[in-house]
Amino acid sequence: MSSPLVIVLTGGNKGVGYAIAQTLLASSSHTPVVLYLTARTPVLGEQAIAQLLASTPPALGSDVRFHQLDITSASSIAAIAADLKRDVAAIDVLINNAGILPSGDFSVQLAKETVGCNYDGTKAVTFALLPLIQPGGRVVNVSSTGGVMRNLPSPALREQFLDPALTVDKLDGLMRKFEQDVEGGTWKEEGWPENAYRVSKMGMTGFSMVLAKENPNIIVNACCPGWVKTDMAPMGTKTPEAGARTPTLLAIGDIGGKTGRFWKDEVEVPWTEGIE
Repeated sequence: MSSPLVIVLTGGNKGVGYAIAQTLLASSSHTPVVLYLTARTPVLGEQAIAQLLASTPPALGSDVRFHQLDITSASSIAAIAADLKRDVAAIDVLINNAGILPSGDFSVQLAKETVGCNYDGTKAVTFALLPLIQPGGRVVNVSSTGGVMRNLPSPALREQFLDPALTVDKLDGLMRKFEQDVEGGTWKEEGWPENAYRVSKMGMTGFSMVLAKENPNIIVNACCPGWVKTDMAPMGTKTPEAGARTPTLLAIGDIGGKTGRFWKDEVEVPWTEGIE
């Protein structure tokens, strides 16, 4: 029996994250896994694991374990990094699924909260666990087609996101500029959409591209699970199980070594989709 893949899944207690966990465990007879399912609230994470073990028992040699993780908390991120460093030799796959879609009026508070979780939080977890990801390992960032470049009104801003010389520092600068422009009331003139979630996912996909470029020894991709019916999107048309297919493909499937790409419906699609 081959050694199990060590997979870390953020935001795994509900919705698409829970469905990803189910799909990974269902395939564990073919691909043994030790799955670290994380959630911000311990009781919800433990409940999710109990439900998983009852509905989708892992195959022999596989396991699912809970670890608390709030991706907006530096101490929480440091704790999981330290525990994993102690408990495993290496991580094979990191699936960054945790994120928020807050409701409420468009405001600087909402912008900072959304970007702070979806972009800054994802980035912080990734950098904390990156030293543990072994060569050939994978990072899967669950982003959104809301973050494709056609949803960014400004050609000048699109040019910066799509710059082949884009770095994390420059991407940080773009995220901070968005927050500052919202705070100053100049976001529309500067060419941003009135949608903090979309901008946060532009940052998340951009981060995926930069991470892939700067770490050629691992495989990094971003994807959209689709419009999935969850508590974040009650009007969604896709089941969580269907939404889990693309992230799971990128985590353990044969994708021909492709990296630094954006995916939807299990195929690569252009991040520049819709731009004339």
